[in-house]
Amino acid sequence: SVQNGKLTVSLGSKAEAVPDGNAVFIVASYDGDTMTDVRTFRINGDKVDLGDYTVPEGDNIKLFIWDGVGSVIPLARSYEVK
Repeated sequence: SVQNGKLTVSLGSKAEAVPDGNAVFIVASYDGDTMTDVRTFRINGDKVDLGDYTVPEGDNIKLFIWDGVGSVIPLARSYEVK
């Protein structure tokens, strides 16, 4: 969810599909079809530590869980936040 520009994420049941180790949570911002920003974050159990990340105003956000940034194999379906 997004409140006041802050993104809060709980993986819930998706956490079971995330192996310990190198899996990453990816937040990609889009203005239309153009990617404007991409960030990677560590996954800790069923939580993602987003630190002080702020959602760019007016952008659509797509969330991904991949096994790592080197092989980019998805571990879950992407999710879009509008």
